[in-house]
Amino acid sequence: FTVAYKNNVNVGTATVTVTDVNTGETATLQVTVVRSLSHPQEGLEAVDLGLPSGTLWANMNVGATAPEDAGRYFKWGDTRNRQVGHGMFGSSSPYQYIGDDIAGKEEYDVATSWWGSEWQMPSKELFQEMLDNTTSTWTTLNGVKGRLFTSTINQNTIFLPVTDFADSWGFHSSNFGDEYKNYGYYWTSTFYAPCANETDSRYRNAWAWYLHIYSYGAWFEYYDNCVYRTCGLTVRPVKPGNNN
Repeated sequence: FTVAYKNNVNVGTATVTVTDVNTGETATLQVTVVRSLSHPQEGLEAVDLGLPSGTLWANMNVGATAPEDAGRYFKWGDTRNRQVGHGMFGSSSPYQYIGDDIAGKEEYDVATSWWGSEWQMPSKELFQEMLDNTTSTWTTLNGVKGRLFTSTINQNTIFLPVTDFADSWGFHSSNFGDEYKNYGYYWTSTFYAPCANETDSRYRNAWAWYLHIYSYGAWFEYYDNCVYRTCGLTVRPVKPGNNN
C-alpha cells in the first residue's frame, strides 16, 4: 500500500513486519512512502516583490504556522525534523563536502524536501537581490520582533522574525544571554567555499553563508558565535523565477 508523508519521513520503500500479539503470527508488508501532494503549510503564500529574477518569496519559514513564527530549525544540508535540545545540534567534524550550492537538491535542501520541487532554499545571491530591492524596518508583528522588508518596486512585503539559533546546548540564548533572542539567523543554500581549503580538518567544509538580522540591519555571515553547518537555523524558502 501507499502512504503520504509529512514532517520529512524519507521517501522510498520499506519493509514492515506486523506481529499478532495473541497468536504470534507475523505478516510482512512493503510500504512505499511518497510525497504528499497537499498544500505544504496552511497560510503559505508566495510573495511577489517584483524582483528582476522573478523569484517569489515565501511569507513564512519552513515549519512555521504564521509569518511571525520561527518555524523549525535545521542543520545546513540536513532535512530531518530535529527537536531543539541538548546534543541535537552543534559542531562536529569532519564535515562532508556536498556542493557549493544545495538549492533544489531534495536530499539536502529542506525547502525542496518539505514543500516540493517548486520551492528551494534561497542562495546568497537571491537573498542579496531581495536586500537590494527592498527597504527594511525593525518592527513587531503580533508581538514578535523582526525586520519588515518592503519592495521598492511594488511595495509588497515579507516579515523575517527573530529566531535565535540552536547549538549543542539547546537555544544559544539559554547559555549566552537573552540578547540572542533578538537576532534572526537564516540559512542560504550557499556553501562558504574558502573553508574547503582549511588546513585544520576540524573546520574544513564547516561553514555555509546565512543572513543575520537585528535591529540595526541585515547582513551575511558564515561564522559567528559558533554557527557551524551543524547548528540549527531557520529557512525562508523561495520559488525561483524564470530569469534566474
